[in-house]
Amino acid sequence: MAQPIWQTLISLVELDKKISSFEKCLQKNEKLIKENQEKLVALQKNLETTQNNLKGKRKEADLIELKIRELDAKEADKKKTRNSLKDQKSYKAIQKELSVIDIERKDQEELLVSTWHEVESAEKKLKTEKATLETQDKEIEETTLEFKKENETILEKKHDLLKKHTEITSQLSRE
Repeated sequence: MAQPIWQTLISLVELDKKISSFEKCLQKNEKLIKENQEKLVALQKNLETTQNNLKGKRKEADLIELKIRELDAKEADKKKTRNSLKDQKSYKAIQKELSVIDIERKDQEELLVSTWHEVESAEKKLKTEKATLETQDKEIEETTLEFKKENETILEKKHDLLKKHTEITSQLSRE
């Protein structure tokens, strides 16, 4: 014997509520998947920024080393010139230039040491960020797979409920 119409309508409302809750779960999971992907993109951009910073620091160190070599070459030229001089006045002038070059080289060497410390720091940061990215990537991938599996299950349940809904609706229309 068929159920009274009011019980059938209650069943339809309950099915609609379940379907609605499944749809909310699907939306929530999709939102979480999107957030995870955005987090991963942000980590990748952060890693890229650190890599670019490291490249910049290395270039800076290379430029300082080049300047030190130029100062060394300039110093060698001045020493050659100094050794070939005959008068005291020119000798003292070259000696002053050599002391200025020496001071400038020492300043550049200190700057180079500081820059290499920054390079080392940037390399450590890059290594840490790579490890974090790899870990986060694995976690996000696993979480995304879980959400997708859950979504498949929810879609199957939703499909079953929609079938029931259709059956009940067709029974109502026959009565």
